[in-house]
Amino acid sequence: MDFMLGRWDARKQDLTTEKLFKACERLARHIGRYMIDNQLIFMSSKEAQQMMADFLKEREIGVTAHETWDYLMNRSHLFGTLEDSGTIFFRHRSFAEYLYARDAYERRDLNIDAKAFSPYWVNVYFFYIGLLSECPDLLRGMVNLKPTDEGSRWIRFLQMSNYLLAGYQSPYVVVEESLTALFKEIAHLYIDVKLGKSRTTLRQMSEMKVLWLFTMLVKHSCGYEFFRRALPRVMGEIDEDSSLDDETRLYALFFASSALADMGDVFGYHFLLDKHKTSDLPLPIALGVLCETKFAGKHFSKDPEIKKHTKRLRQLLSPAESDKVALQQKLEALFDKPLKTKGSPNLSLQKKTGLS
Repeated sequence: MDFMLGRWDARKQDLTTEKLFKACERLARHIGRYMIDNQLIFMSSKEAQQMMADFLKEREIGVTAHETWDYLMNRSHLFGTLEDSGTIFFRHRSFAEYLYARDAYERRDLNIDAKAFSPYWVNVYFFYIGLLSECPDLLRGMVNLKPTDEGSRWIRFLQMSNYLLAGYQSPYVVVEESLTALFKEIAHLYIDVKLGKSRTTLRQMSEMKVLWLFTMLVKHSCGYEFFRRALPRVMGEIDEDSSLDDETRLYALFFASSALADMGDVFGYHFLLDKHKTSDLPLPIALGVLCETKFAGKHFSKDPEIKKHTKRLRQLLSPAESDKVALQQKLEALFDKPLKTKGSPNLSLQKKTGLS
């Protein structure tokens, strides 16, 4: 961005390059903020020129409005122009988002509110946190911010880990606290989807497919080396949280385990299976562990603890002849039947199969 705005461009004669750069950078920030705030894709060329002229008139910078306009529109490649309509636009929205964040960084005036989990604003906040790098209070504020609607819950699920990565110079305890809250929220969201408390079309999918989708999203957002050290501690905090019901706790632990497994670390599954017997796990989780360890390409299926879990699961899924039809129906319902057509009681594997 600095290069595009002319910081190292010495071709201009009779001008101090730093002055031209400063003027271009400040005015680009000003236009970016104006367009984002007003949800504009295009703005009038005359209006933009007047904004530049007014800004420079109030200051003795040493460059003219004509020179800054020429650089921004013809040499920086940040902007495009439409001569027929007399308008300008950013060649890519991310330019405007970054310039907005840079302006907010200089002013320290980007408030932490519901916009942080709005699709329109997430990139601005991401760039802003990245520019700050060390911002523990801001990250804690985001974690404590409760989503205001269904969409915000999903954006928080997908975006909070990106904010933590952007603010990587913050004390690591903030990352641990944030991930603990995040995985509990992800588990709550999954259960709400499963029980029909979330307004989403995901209930057209089967329970195991929804679980697979959540697991893939968790691995995509939290399967980074940066989170490796935090995840075991997060799992310990979740397991000891007496405010959680058993189902929420187990799904939160499963999702955290899957994030670790995506980094080739089997500790999470060891923790889950050591703390909770295979027969006490919800059937989708017991099957999910098997699927993730057998088909994820990580070769976890040879791990002794995973082999024990697989053996127990096979024993539990091998009922008496009279129970085989019922069990087959349960498995088909889990993998093939849309959630919207069935209930989802919170039963352990032992209760689901009717086996001791």
